[in-house]
Amino acid sequence: MRSIAALGAPRSGRSRHAVREIMQKLGYDPIEEMVAIAQDPGVALDVKTDLHKALAPYMYPRLNNLTLSGDEDGGPVRMEVDFVRRILDDPALVEAAQILGLAAADAALSATGQETEEE
Repeated sequence: MRSIAALGAPRSGRSRHAVREIMQKLGYDPIEEMVAIAQDPGVALDVKTDLHKALAPYMYPRLNNLTLSGDEDGGPVRMEVDFVRRILDDPALVEAAQILGLAAADAALSATGQETEEE
């Protein structure tokens, strides 16, 4: 049986789809393999750290830029989040955010057994 390394990467002329099909036929999942290596107590810490960095985006969203500022007299801190500004600049995204927020509120109320107000 050929090794996974011998299969080649997409840049070698194989399409991503073809490589994915080959990995599926072999029962190979690179994420599962990376997790297994990261959990192996015999693996060096620097290798584990690199694997954790590579796997983290699959579990946690990437954070956007965040700016915190307050006045010199110890006044309130103002927080500015870039993605919120981008949403507010696009009316379609504002509407989608409102719909999502209302749906989340309804779901939270339903989970606690409370009724939502009907208009």
